[in-house]
Amino acid sequence: MDIFSADFAQHTVKEMDKIIPYNINVMNADGVIIASKDHERIGTFHEGALRAIQEQRTVRIYPNETFQGAKEGINMPILFQNSVLGIIGITGHPDEVESYGNIILKMTELMINEAYIKRTLQLETQAKDSFIQEWLLEQYTDEQTLKLRGETLNVNVDYTRAALVFQLNDENNLYTDLERQSWMENTLTWIRRQSDSHSQDLFLSWRTNQLVFLPSINDATEESTAQKLIDLMSRRAEGTPFKLTCGVGGKNKGIQGTIQSFKEAGHALELTQKQQPFVYYNQLGAESLLIYLADENQIDFITRHFPFMLKEEHKSLLHTLDVFFQHDQSIEKTKEALFIHKNTLQYRLKKIESLTGYNPRSFREGLLFYLALKMVTRVNI
Repeated sequence: MDIFSADFAQHTVKEMDKIIPYNINVMNADGVIIASKDHERIGTFHEGALRAIQEQRTVRIYPNETFQGAKEGINMPILFQNSVLGIIGITGHPDEVESYGNIILKMTELMINEAYIKRTLQLETQAKDSFIQEWLLEQYTDEQTLKLRGETLNVNVDYTRAALVFQLNDENNLYTDLERQSWMENTLTWIRRQSDSHSQDLFLSWRTNQLVFLPSINDATEESTAQKLIDLMSRRAEGTPFKLTCGVGGKNKGIQGTIQSFKEAGHALELTQKQQPFVYYNQLGAESLLIYLADENQIDFITRHFPFMLKEEHKSLLHTLDVFFQHDQSIEKTKEALFIHKNTLQYRLKKIESLTGYNPRSFREGLLFYLALKMVTRVNI
């Protein structure tokens, strides 16, 4: 694991420069200066550093001593896991800079340990994310191997889980791809802390603008568990340009059950809209049938039977229909919701019937309108 890079070394020099008034150099295991406050010395050989590495001790260079590429000062081995990674040196008379030596060395070794821990956690997260992706996309060889791999990553694939797929909709593109990715990574860290999550709750980034949550569920329902996470995500998104939508899959157990829940969450996400940004698959009605119809078939259905839905001039009629079905085809409730007279509503419904030949007030024909509205939203035409 390469944690002692030139970038890391230069960052170390920059941080130490805030503490002491002397020049600091960092040398690699070959005695080459890879970071320094004096940029002209970067890339040059430092004989004193090489001796410190070979003898694994602090080398002091006094004004009357000559070492190739070195100035007076002290050069201390940087130890990590009982090995010398490199050397950190302080330029100046050894008697003057000696007092800073142990402080600078300990701080450097502490920074290296912190970087190592951070990198280790990143690698563990990447390995776990890769494992979960292979699981959900069914790219594993067999279930027994998947289960064994899960055990090495502390993931029990036999748990009961419900999938949530969140999508971040930034319609005005106010965030760059890098800013969005950073926000998503910070959100995953934040959500783990805020949610009092179980060790078997799984969270990961998905695609460029989605987050997948796979909370473990015992006695709770998927609705109650999902609502807690939706509330947390809604809080997190406040003050950002993101409009959240979320699909929630049903509670399922084991390898195949989790895959099924993930698929259901994806299907539910497809059916979200502004009026209903959070959709539970188990609460879907007839519109769930649309998931299994190809987009071209849905477009063909709308074009043949309800072409008025595709025209801008009839946008208000679509809104009327939408509200009409939200209120279970109730004339009274719909007119109140739209703040219009009963006669105005009846006129609009008759207008729709004249345009299509179908009566939206009929249960049977109304179902066609209902599905067509969902199609228009789903395939975005």
